[in-house]
Amino acid sequence: MSILWTVLSKAPLTEHRPVSGPAVYGFLRLVRVSRARQDALVTSLTEYCRSHELQLSGVFTDRDAASGPASAAFTGLPDV
Repeated sequence: MSILWTVLSKAPLTEHRPVSGPAVYGFLRLVRVSRARQDALVTSLTEYCRSHELQLSGVFTDRDAASGPASAAFTGLPDV
């Protein structure tokens, strides 16, 4: 038995099924980064998720360089 996969187009995978995309959360560590750069990164992350059929449910941002993995933004991710 053989299986043949044919890609006809780059249409969204869920185009024929009414399903919502997997929920994902973003984490940005932004030390000494302008608000404009932060906004651009969030926009880029949003577009990436849209193009890969992912639902961006939130973005956590950490601006404290010394906090490391104990930062409130990072440790808050598992709570959602």
